[in-house]
Amino acid sequence: MPLGVLAFLLVGRALPAEDIPPATPAHGGFGFAGTVLLSIRFGTYALAMTIGRGHFGPLKFALLLPAFGACGFFLLVEAKAADPLIR
Repeated sequence: MPLGVLAFLLVGRALPAEDIPPATPAHGGFGFAGTVLLSIRFGTYALAMTIGRGHFGPLKFALLLPAFGACGFFLLVEAKAADPLIR
């Protein structure tokens, strides 16, 4: 912690202050559909990989289906998005 405070003080003293205008987003909104699909994909995939203790069963298969489906829908949604999460 003391080293962090020291570094912060030295940087503030050594670097010149610049007036940088705030960045404005190129689009008008938040990519809600892509974010939800990505969350579903990661959540169901993580559950499928941790449930079952290494055995492949119907529960794991049932969790992998929405994971791969959400991944496919995510790619379709992001291909048409004005400002995609992943280019």
